[in-house]
Amino acid sequence: MNETIEICRHLYNDSLGERSSNWSVGFYEQKQLLTLRRQDNKYYKQVHSQVLQDIVLRLDKAYQAFFKKYLGIQDSSEKRGTFFHIPTI
Repeated sequence: MNETIEICRHLYNDSLGERSSNWSVGFYEQKQLLTLRRQDNKYYKQVHSQVLQDIVLRLDKAYQAFFKKYLGIQDSSEKRGTFFHIPTI
């Protein structure tokens, strides 16, 4: 479990770095890149693909929430959850 969390942390930080260096990269571009990342990275292959997609989705939601707060837009339907989702098989 700890190894999965570490892998997810690395993916989150790498994806955040991509967004910081290139503002035009969005959720769908990063989701498409997951396929290539999984082929190149043996650690990403160990984690279920839906978990990795959830990490990218959570990063996108964090970005949206940051800019909503930065622009002064409030959303009353915000939901808070766990760090990542493990699908049942």
